[in-house]
Amino acid sequence: APRAIQLLAVASLAVASIHIGVCPEHFNEALLYGIFFVILASLQLTWGAMVVARQTRTILVAGALLNGATIVLWLVSRTSGLPVGPEPWQPETFGWLDIAASTIELAIVAVSLRVVLTYPRRVRPSLGSPFARMGALLPNGTPLPEKVWRQRHRWIRAVFWAQLPAIAVFGVVRGYSVELSLLMPVALLPFVVLIQIFDAHRRAAMILTSLGLLSCSAEFVYLSGGSIEMHFHYFVMVGLITLYQDWWPFLIAIGYVVLQHGAVGAIDPRVVYDEQAAINNPWTWASIHGLFILAMSAAGIASWKLNEVALGHVATGAKDLQRTLSLLSSTLDATADGILVRGADGRITSYNQRFIELWGVPEDILSNGDDESRQGAFV
Repeated sequence: APRAIQLLAVASLAVASIHIGVCPEHFNEALLYGIFFVILASLQLTWGAMVVARQTRTILVAGALLNGATIVLWLVSRTSGLPVGPEPWQPETFGWLDIAASTIELAIVAVSLRVVLTYPRRVRPSLGSPFARMGALLPNGTPLPEKVWRQRHRWIRAVFWAQLPAIAVFGVVRGYSVELSLLMPVALLPFVVLIQIFDAHRRAAMILTSLGLLSCSAEFVYLSGGSIEMHFHYFVMVGLITLYQDWWPFLIAIGYVVLQHGAVGAIDPRVVYDEQAAINNPWTWASIHGLFILAMSAAGIASWKLNEVALGHVATGAKDLQRTLSLLSSTLDATADGILVRGADGRITSYNQRFIELWGVPEDILSNGDDESRQGAFV
């Protein structure tokens, strides 16, 4: 994806995280407010993933409208007030999080419309100015070569499989019943089956494997009693997912951490946390965990970017070498002299058409690939 699109996705993820963080406060104000912010955050997370997968005019315009409408609604609520809520038509106060969220949303609107107006059909070039310089730091999301991707996927999938028996053992060690300890990995078997079914579809296989890995993290945290230390398992899994070098599983992983921590934490916070502050404010701490996961991923993103640059140099070098060899071959065939090239080991490495014509080498000897017979005909 173009770098401007990647910036839009990151901005949408950031503003969604802010909205998730303020959900508890708005639920306390009014149920309608809380539901609105949950829906808004979900839409912004979804749009962030969609704009990476498909850089179409419709999706970009939809993002601009969504964030523009949110800004308008925020301005109305802070100036004249809304007709619904605990205090209808009463202006609400605002803080630095409100300003930060609205600023990000305004940037999303501006960049989305700029891209749509400049490149109406499909986004190809990146934007200039500071956006291009910032976007240059992000990977393009160029797919890995099939052989490289397949090897990485096998290792990542093996890590997922290896954790299933480890979950059962950990449950028994923690004092849970054998039945529950076995039930936990059994609940993840659908991922095993689906990963095998969609193995030929790269993106589906990556997403399913990523969700399986993060679900392992969730079960380890549950069996640990919400231990903060066990949350580091999420960090390891997200780092592993980064090896795919694809924006879809990466963004889904961050969204999974935030939504899983917030939703499960709201239902039963002691399943996810063991600190009282986090138990009292699960959505706030879910946002904090998501931001730290994003920060931790900076190293993985940097490695991803460097790999793309290295692969780009290799591809460019291969193309230059192919052009050089083609030019050399054309030059040799165009000369009036017969040319035969032998390596240091005495084996024939090259010859031109004029050499064949001068010596009358039979066609069947040339086509059989037997070097000894060709040397016998040439020498």
